[in-house]
Amino acid sequence: MKKIFSLLLLIFATLLNATTVRSDKHNYLETDTVTIQFKEMTGLNKDWIGIYPVGTNTDWNNVVQWRWTGDKASGTVVFKDLPKGNYRVHAFYNNTYRSEARNEFRVGSKSENEVTFIETRKKTYTEKEKIQVLVERMLGDPQDWVGIYPKGSSNDWKNVVQWSWTDGRQGNILAFKPLKSGAYEARAFFKNSFKTEASYEFKVVKSTHTNITLSTDKPVYTINENVTINFTNMPGNTKDWLAIYPVGSSNAWKNVIGWKWTGGKKNGHVTFTNNHVPAGEYEVRVFFNNTFKDEAKKTFKITSNFDKEKFIQQAKEHCLNKNNNTKYVLCSNEENIVYILTLDRKDLINYHKHYRVSIAPSQENVTIVNEYEHFRDWNDMFQTFHTKLENTPIYVIYNKINGVDDNAYVSFYYKDKHLKSFSNHNDLRYAPTDIAHNIKTFDNGKKLSLEYDDVNANPHGINFTEIYDISNPSEFKLIKTIKKDIIIH
Repeated sequence: MKKIFSLLLLIFATLLNATTVRSDKHNYLETDTVTIQFKEMTGLNKDWIGIYPVGTNTDWNNVVQWRWTGDKASGTVVFKDLPKGNYRVHAFYNNTYRSEARNEFRVGSKSENEVTFIETRKKTYTEKEKIQVLVERMLGDPQDWVGIYPKGSSNDWKNVVQWSWTDGRQGNILAFKPLKSGAYEARAFFKNSFKTEASYEFKVVKSTHTNITLSTDKPVYTINENVTINFTNMPGNTKDWLAIYPVGSSNAWKNVIGWKWTGGKKNGHVTFTNNHVPAGEYEVRVFFNNTFKDEAKKTFKITSNFDKEKFIQQAKEHCLNKNNNTKYVLCSNEENIVYILTLDRKDLINYHKHYRVSIAPSQENVTIVNEYEHFRDWNDMFQTFHTKLENTPIYVIYNKINGVDDNAYVSFYYKDKHLKSFSNHNDLRYAPTDIAHNIKTFDNGKKLSLEYDDVNANPHGINFTEIYDISNPSEFKLIKTIKKDIIIH
């Protein structure tokens, strides 16, 4: 499943083409460190950044220097000791040679790099956006300045729309107030003069999105039900797009559940095929012109489609006036509360659901706590079960895949709240049955202890004992850690 998801992520990221890469300067000396900033990569472990001479293709034999991105979707990489020349930096996904973003810079001697440079951060702004101007290799005089002029106008003072001193710095980033729509130039001047040392053209367009509306065809959906989004008053760009995100997540590409172009329409609708998206709260977000700045949002919910009466009856059969616990039915320490785990298999996927069932008279109800899925291995040896702890409403769910990796997860819950999980994917190498034997409560259920082993430390590993304060069950507070070397006799 992880490989399938990674492939889909790579395809979607390629289609959206939102990746950017740029150097922190445009001109460097041979002794300078070149810092490259990248944004909105896939985050796969073989995304990489390469430096090539300008005019060459992206074949490996043309690479001057390269770096992995370190599994990061956004970040920086550093290059040193580049010889003189004109270069192009490329961003590549997942060990491929297809350039997803590029930017140019040059490395030269001091005399070659003394030309003043000016540029706005964007070529096009809206009337509501502040203008950012980057300027480099000014004199450093207190009266060096930058002015914003209408495109094609003279340098006369009467034509200045906005201006700013550079604060005596040779390089600076200056912020200007939003401008009315039109074509402009940013111009650099030395020592309070009107002689242009460098200039850069940009434009400002009208904001046409003040009354965007988003709506879903219904506020609540069940799993596998299609979600239709209606939109109005979009600007009509060919690369305006909508995406579904979990509520509270950032706009980073890695958080996208699904996305659609608007097709350049100002008004219309798009339909998302809800293919096993877990139950939860989501929101659709609208973005203009292939950017990641959301302009409007609309929330909706996805819930599980289940037989409520079936779960209540099952809970009563096991737990009403008795305590008949099984791997999948837990008569909890909460009065009249039962937890039920289910497993459905479809194709090569196992779908797990975790329910909380109230069997209190006149308060019977079923709510879903969690849903997750995993790719079935060839022998389908996945095990899951749960158990309660003494003198506390906290309970534990164990998941184990008896495959080659012997993957294990142990998760603690209170009511419908997930408190903490342990996994041997975090280099905590233990079998869940071992740690299960060592999970125990004491002090009348106010404290909990557990053990795990890090077999990669020291000759034979280190055993950890952690003590938690669980006097308030909704908070899982670590209060003490005890380490001791594992000794094999």
